[in-house]
Amino acid sequence: AAYQRNKGQSNENNSFDAGSEWALGGKYKIGIVTLGAQYGEIKNGEDGIANPNLNGVTNFTTGAADTGSSALIEKRKQWTVGAMFDITAKDRISVNYARGKNEFFDNRSDEKQSIWGVSYFHDLSKRTNLYAGYGDMSQSSDNTVKYGIDSAYEKAFQVGLRHRF
Repeated sequence: AAYQRNKGQSNENNSFDAGSEWALGGKYKIGIVTLGAQYGEIKNGEDGIANPNLNGVTNFTTGAADTGSSALIEKRKQWTVGAMFDITAKDRISVNYARGKNEFFDNRSDEKQSIWGVSYFHDLSKRTNLYAGYGDMSQSSDNTVKYGIDSAYEKAFQVGLRHRF
């Protein structure tokens, strides 16, 4: 569980009103499967959050400048569920799905995003593993808040070597 309260601040690029953020999550292991889930919410004060990427900046989908309203996000709700499967003593596969929704102060429609991913992990030792993963994000093309620059950035593949010190 986590909770955070933010005070208002502003600078030349951003203006934030006071707000709060909370999240609650957990996981449970049943034999070779570990199940996990999390839910969280971010609330901004009545001035919302003025994101410079939303105001007068080129819309990455249409190429036109965003001349609409200020697109102040009032609330963001998000949740995720996932499972990790032990294949062998050194190999695991993980699958995850997440959804998010932005609600605005003005009359804009709520915006929704969804993400799914699958990953493979192989332990080389107690503290070192290799991993590979693939993920895909979906959002409506008219979303004001872009979570990828264009469709090329809405899919990702990663490989790596991780060592815990």
